[in-house]
Amino acid sequence: MIGDAYFQLRAQIGTGLFSLARIAGEVNAPETLQGSLKAAQERLRQPFQFITLGPPGSGKSTFLNTLFDRKFCGGARQVAIFKHGSEARDTLLTSDTLECQRPHIFLRDFTIIDTPGLEGPGDALVRSLAPFLNDADLLFFVVAAGASAMTDAWPFLRSLGRDTLKRTVFVVWQNDRVSADEVTSAVKRLRQAMLKNLGQACSIFAAAPSDRAAFGKLERWIENEIVFSESRRASIREIGTVAQTMLREVAVNPRATQQALLREADQVDRLRAELAEQQEQSHRQIAGELWTLTQAFNTLRRKGEMQLGKQPILADFLRRGEAWKEDFARAFESEARESLATQIDGVLKRLETDLHEVSTEHLRVLPESMRGVGPIAGPKFPRLEITQTTLETDAPMDGQRSLAEACARAVFLLRFPGLAALGSAVITLGALSAGLFVGESAALAIDACLFGLALALALRRNVIAEFGHNFASKRAALLAALEPRVDAAIDSFYAELAPPLAGRAEALSAELHRQEPLLARIQQLEATFAKIAADLRTDTPRAEPVGEET
Repeated sequence: MIGDAYFQLRAQIGTGLFSLARIAGEVNAPETLQGSLKAAQERLRQPFQFITLGPPGSGKSTFLNTLFDRKFCGGARQVAIFKHGSEARDTLLTSDTLECQRPHIFLRDFTIIDTPGLEGPGDALVRSLAPFLNDADLLFFVVAAGASAMTDAWPFLRSLGRDTLKRTVFVVWQNDRVSADEVTSAVKRLRQAMLKNLGQACSIFAAAPSDRAAFGKLERWIENEIVFSESRRASIREIGTVAQTMLREVAVNPRATQQALLREADQVDRLRAELAEQQEQSHRQIAGELWTLTQAFNTLRRKGEMQLGKQPILADFLRRGEAWKEDFARAFESEARESLATQIDGVLKRLETDLHEVSTEHLRVLPESMRGVGPIAGPKFPRLEITQTTLETDAPMDGQRSLAEACARAVFLLRFPGLAALGSAVITLGALSAGLFVGESAALAIDACLFGLALALALRRNVIAEFGHNFASKRAALLAALEPRVDAAIDSFYAELAPPLAGRAEALSAELHRQEPLLARIQQLEATFAKIAADLRTDTPRAEPVGEET
């Protein structure tokens, strides 16, 4: 079929323009741009217009049916305009012009105008063809092989004008009815008469339905000079360039939207990462504060042990019921509780201040980084509740009881060396009264006294150590209960800051996902138009060049 390569290229551009028009509608492109797209599509669909002329009986209809390999044209009694239609239908446009719709696919790309046989000057035919001559891509003047001279045709052809004659080709038709020499002679005479009567040369081809080789030369000439003419190529290049320009305009907003969404997504990810890092930092901060608090309690423990160890009289230290023990235990526990309350409150105040700064800065940056996010109230840190709960659940140190019990155990243990020393002393006194030797019993008594003294000192240190251990275990249990409460409060605080970011991140991801198909189509169209432009720049392949039959 004539022009297959051209129509394939045109179909690619047409498909691209159709896709571009849909995208333009989806992104609400300006009406002017969408109007330009429709105009480009209409220009692209503009069919080739061929006109056949010739004397009566020259075989114009047979020539057209052979050229397009379809039997659609009969002998014309008036100007017949063949166009595509779903059903065969003839419509009289004027008294001498008939529009003939035929369901042949090739008529979508070609408008064929057949004319009645030329007789006489042909003034009426010129008037009928006047609306079509300027738009005609090619005029066939069909001459029957072996026909007599075309005396009446030359005035008619001169009236068409030089520009129209440049688009005219002569066809010596049905050359298989005469000999080859007669065909050559007829072509030579036609050439001479043409130069004499028209003053310019037109292409001449000899062809016949049975001579496919000769007919093929005519078809290749039509493809090279008409279908792929420079004007048609320039038009299709211009349409491709316009399409690329419009595609860039259409792609501006979707790509700008995508870039804005990506930037905002990056900002949201950065804020979420910063928030997670700040949460981790808050946990590290409270761990450090509690470690410092533990060291402060150890210092207080050592202070209590030193004060307890300064009691001067060993007997008073170990004897049950001494008032100073109750006073000391009561005073030390009161001091420990006061120190505990002060230090825990200080720790939580510092943490609350830091969290407030984090919240303030986060809420300040949030509306700046995220579209559609209004002012948000910051979360509250339950400092007072944690302090109150901690102090309420703080178990008593039981310093008085534990100190009394430790002293009682020490006194009980001291009975044994005491009884030994007392027994040795009684034996020694009895021996002295009887005048007996008392060396061994006296040594035993002295050893028992010294052992008792050493044991009393050791028990005193043990009482002090038990007192310190009791204090340390109580404080360790308190801090162990405090840390989970504070960590939970920190997590709850940051959890209240996170939802806007998580919601916005999800919305941005969904929006980017919705944008992907549109951007992929734009990218595919860009590649299509770029390839078409490259093909046009490198000269679209044509049929093999042929010389004129003359």
